[in-house]
Amino acid sequence: MAPPAQHPSPLEQLYTLARAARLRGLTFDEFWAEARRPDGHRLVRVSDPDPPLGAIRWPTDAKDRVTWLGAIDGTCEGWCRAYEGEEPLTRELAVLRIGPFLEVSEPADEDDASDIEALMAVA
Repeated sequence: MAPPAQHPSPLEQLYTLARAARLRGLTFDEFWAEARRPDGHRLVRVSDPDPPLGAIRWPTDAKDRVTWLGAIDGTCEGWCRAYEGEEPLTRELAVLRIGPFLEVSEPADEDDASDIEALMAVA
């Protein structure tokens, strides 16, 4: 049996879909509705063999899906500003600066600590 296919996270997919939607000339509301699948349309899961154009492929695990939905929905206004070329809010810039350091896949080592200290010195 083959291992399950790996899919980009909903966040990575949303970024890619936003770029494609801009090229297609969609408004933000059109893009968001197509990607998010609101108004009673079913969510497209990663296991869907034929996903509709522009739809996020959500995790099959219910807890993961709820977490991602909350994260994506909670950032809708920021996505709208970015999509429409507006300046991000100060709090969005703060997340942009520290976001990469919040994702931990392995225990930190001494090099990581030096990188973090250097970043904090700049902040």
